[in-house]
Amino acid sequence: IRWSFLVVEFVCGFHWRLAAHGRSAGEGPTGGHCCCDGGLTELTVATELYRSIGRMAAKALAGAGATRSIAVRRSVATGEAVFPLSDIDLLVLVEDEVAASGAKLAKFYQRLRWVRLCTPRLQHVEVQSARGLRQMAKLDSYWASMERRTNLTLAGEPLSIEKTPLRRDDAVAKFGLWTEWFFPIALQLNSR
Repeated sequence: IRWSFLVVEFVCGFHWRLAAHGRSAGEGPTGGHCCCDGGLTELTVATELYRSIGRMAAKALAGAGATRSIAVRRSVATGEAVFPLSDIDLLVLVEDEVAASGAKLAKFYQRLRWVRLCTPRLQHVEVQSARGLRQMAKLDSYWASMERRTNLTLAGEPLSIEKTPLRRDDAVAKFGLWTEWFFPIALQLNSR
């Protein structure tokens, strides 16, 4: 079932790409809000495929009635997705009352588990309340900068991440993690 869903989405995404030839990344097929590139990059077939899958996942998650906003992040939002290597990362903003209630949050996570089971490319899903999103942005200015510049709203209201100056310590910390995560892999693959 999981792979048949992906094949159907690939065909639908490709068909949609042919119908929307020349559309830019900032426009989005359904008028979604994109904060990434101002519409300067033409979308690849893979990006449109992944966005289509992301929209279906967002619709299923929004159907739980617990979300305020759902946005796709990183390469899918910026128009740089590569099939089949890219995955779909979401940032889900839940209502404050859901975040405060263990039972409501557990019910939402049951829906999320079902959606992930049906969506093989859906990998990282970050779930935040509005308050949690503001706190995270204050704690890590690098994270806030990346999230603000690389998201595309799929459902609900556009994400609003406060623009704060990038702190040197946050940038240095991310560089340190970069070398720990990616540099050894690059050496193993003999990739520059």
